[in-house]
Amino acid sequence: MAYLCSLRKPGKMSPNTFLLKLKAANRLVKSLPGAPDTNAGFSEEQLKRQFLKAMPNSWIDKFHDANMSLKKTSLVDIKWYMDRQNLKDPYANKKDKEQNCTNNDQNFSRNNQHGSNNRHGNCGGSSNRDGNGNNRNSNANGHPAHIQLTDPCLLPGHGNHTWGQCNSNINNPQAKSSKCSYQSK
Repeated sequence: MAYLCSLRKPGKMSPNTFLLKLKAANRLVKSLPGAPDTNAGFSEEQLKRQFLKAMPNSWIDKFHDANMSLKKTSLVDIKWYMDRQNLKDPYANKKDKEQNCTNNDQNFSRNNQHGSNNRHGNCGGSSNRDGNGNNRNSNANGHPAHIQLTDPCLLPGHGNHTWGQCNSNINNPQAKSSKCSYQSK
């Protein structure tokens, strides 16, 4: 039972699915060998408490801010409320968000070769201009946007290979000279 008491809703799982799995686990606890005939598993009140406790803290705060309580609210109503919170504030994996920011910065760096100051998809939320309207060509953290080895080579005349294959890339272990052997003629 201690395990069920410590559960948190997985980020990508809907509250409805989580409740179904929590109820199924509660039924299994009651059917385990040696389980008492009475008081095995969660009561209806305990199930409500555990379901609410498993939700994200921000949703729990909103639940209480809406003047809702466990005593006055049925499990179905709590589930409905949490499903609504899930729609309004869906799970966003921090790693996925960081990856999207990195991809946006790389795309911006590639697309900004012609001097465009347009900055779309700034994940950091701050402008990428220095106060004089000039683009600093850096990502949301203020660090230079780095080209990845799988990106197309950005050097003039080097469009038919990746940066990782370019002999002008000092980090390419196969580079034999400072001149790129993939250069188009």
